[in-house]
Amino acid sequence: MKNYLNTLLAARRGKLEEVKAQGRGSADAEEVRALLAQAAEIEGEIRGAQEQLDGIEAREAQEAADASAAAAALAASDRQAEENGRGFSPFGANPLTPQARGESLGAYFTREAGGRLGELIGGTGSIALSEYRGAAERRGASDPQLAAPYSLLLNEVDPNVVAGFRRPTVTGLFGQGSISGQSITYYVEGAAEGAPGAKAEGAAASQVHFADPVANTDGLSTIGGFIKFSREMAEDLPFIQSEIDSRLLYMVELARESQVLNGDGASPNLKGLFNRDGLGVLPYANAGAFSPDLVLSAIAQIRSTGLEPDGVVINPADYLKWRLLKDGNGQYLGGGPFANQYGQGGIIIEPPLWATNTVVTPAIPEGTVLVGAFKLGGTVYGKGGIRLEATNSHDEDFVKGLITLRADVRNALAVRKPSAFVKIAQA
Repeated sequence: MKNYLNTLLAARRGKLEEVKAQGRGSADAEEVRALLAQAAEIEGEIRGAQEQLDGIEAREAQEAADASAAAAALAASDRQAEENGRGFSPFGANPLTPQARGESLGAYFTREAGGRLGELIGGTGSIALSEYRGAAERRGASDPQLAAPYSLLLNEVDPNVVAGFRRPTVTGLFGQGSISGQSITYYVEGAAEGAPGAKAEGAAASQVHFADPVANTDGLSTIGGFIKFSREMAEDLPFIQSEIDSRLLYMVELARESQVLNGDGASPNLKGLFNRDGLGVLPYANAGAFSPDLVLSAIAQIRSTGLEPDGVVINPADYLKWRLLKDGNGQYLGGGPFANQYGQGGIIIEPPLWATNTVVTPAIPEGTVLVGAFKLGGTVYGKGGIRLEATNSHDEDFVKGLITLRADVRNALAVRKPSAFVKIAQA
């Protein structure tokens, strides 16, 4: 993004000097007035791009300072661990992130909050495992549980690897980023103008730029849900772990997939990919024309833009139809129940379409397939990570002896190159 803004600034400043020079050399009053108006417009664009660049540099500086402070805090924690013979955290465990420990979010929650969960059985209260940077901002300096390593406890946990949620996700196809504010502003690129080419020594290089970049802002959306269990169940920590990993995170990720694809952008919904202008479309006439060949055509369409497709999203019912396709000899195109075609090679449970990462999910409507260069075309930004909270003070929970466990995550979707995606749908 910084490179893009610097390139844009250089180009617009060059254009501004060109317009000013043209105005100084003109004797036509009407032309001079038009050039002055054009120069003012370009100056406004330069100010906007410079403010955007300054903001990015300020955030980078703050993130670098935060990372340095976090590293120093972790080093201090390691020294304390050596002295005490164990790691430190507010609950007495090692302050490594769940990813570094190689554990699921459910295991992390029961390890860190298990003791306090037991306290809810005999009283009232709440437990919150704070998201990234959250603890230091919400606790007072006098809190005996406050320590710098606590802010490192919970970053984003990849839903693809937690127990009970094994398949790839739509969210994971996109590039991943983090923000500290409430929204992300970025430029949607127009059509490319010009192209690199050969040049003679001392000759001017070919100009390449993207026409009319449009600033776009997308706000964060909170996606989450909750489950309930009895206080007797709370005594069984392995059960709580399995409920988090096998049910709660699965439901939250299904909701996030649907928002990333289909969200209408009306608060509190995220603005999903299918509600963006400029997506490529590959229509088909009827159900009989709906075949895997369309996916290869969409791949070729994206490649014609200079991008390489890296993902396909398809509904389970459509994938089943294509998975059951057979050739004239009755052999499954994607391999049979016990072996690959004609007994050659091993079997793949869900073979990808045209050797491209394939996500099979009910989040996309039946009869529609999405093909895209996801990593380059869009980014899913998150503020903090998955947040878990538990309480027995919600609604009638205390009276009924219940505990409510809630998980939520805050995300925004930036689509910088809508042409990186092709939607296959019936006309």
